Amino acid sequence: MARSADFPDTNAAPRRNRFAIASLVFGLLWLFFWGSILALIFGCIGLLQIRRSQGRQIGRGMAIAGIVLGSLELALLIIVAVAASQWSLNVF
Repeated sequence: MARSADFPDTNAAPRRNRFAIASLVFGLLWLFFWGSILALIFGCIGLLQIRRSQGRQIGRGMAIAGIVLGSLELALLIIVAVAASQWSLNVF
């Protein structure tokens, strides 16, 4: 009997979500502003896809870790930018 695309293989092992992996990688690399933003975006997309996959995809922890790292890096970048601007105002 031929397999149909309408009936996926229920015995297949769950796959890791690629957006979750990308989110974690961008969060770990921290490519300044862009890495943080991409970690947040890919992490949110990955979480949504994992939730909708009904168990066919895994990687929720990686997506959450990417979101957390991206958020922390973005907050750190903002704090450094504000501190640098305050420092430059006090110097001149």
